[in-house]
Amino acid sequence: MFLGVPLRALRPAFLVALLMMVVAPILGLPYMNDDIVNRNWPQLSLGQAVDLGLKLNDQWMTQQGRFFPGGIIYGMTMWNTMNSHALYAAYLVLLNLVLITLFAYTCWRALRSPWLAAFGAVVLGACMQLQIGYFDGLSSFGGLVVYTLVLTFLTGLIAAHVLHGGSRWFVIPIVVLWGLAITAYEVSLLMLPVLLAMLWATGPSLRERARW
Repeated sequence: MFLGVPLRALRPAFLVALLMMVVAPILGLPYMNDDIVNRNWPQLSLGQAVDLGLKLNDQWMTQQGRFFPGGIIYGMTMWNTMNSHALYAAYLVLLNLVLITLFAYTCWRALRSPWLAAFGAVVLGACMQLQIGYFDGLSSFGGLVVYTLVLTFLTGLIAAHVLHGGSRWFVIPIVVLWGLAITAYEVSLLMLPVLLAMLWATGPSLRERARW
């Protein structure tokens, strides 16, 4: 019981609060930052889009030392699929909710407490509202930042499953997902400590961890 209310009855309230914190603001936002221009990619032919992508990637590599061809492929695919503002906003909402779900699941794996996992999800949803306006990575840049975070979480969780005794065939999706992540946005390389922490927190017993 919490303030006279059964704890089980509060679960839908957590979900509603989470949805309200994440969904409502994103749905009401216009195109921002690079999205203002990039949303016009569907107007190009496939050849023109590929040529533009190659030129952008070459420019980033030679002038900025950045390498993420996977981001170009992601952008071309995403913008040609989400070709209206309503679809794009709904996609960003879904992407953010997937990220929160993966975070909550990781908390549950690490702490074995559904309530702490739910609390962590709500806290993360609240933190997502501390936005930085025009350059906010949660509501612009084609969702690339959140997409990279989702790939990182999936890679860590699947790797933990393999190290916990799961089939080694799961190494294949690990390689694919991590390859997509590090070529989608170079900031994912800075997430390696988080990935290792996830493996530690969601893995086997202390004795087995020592053997790792």
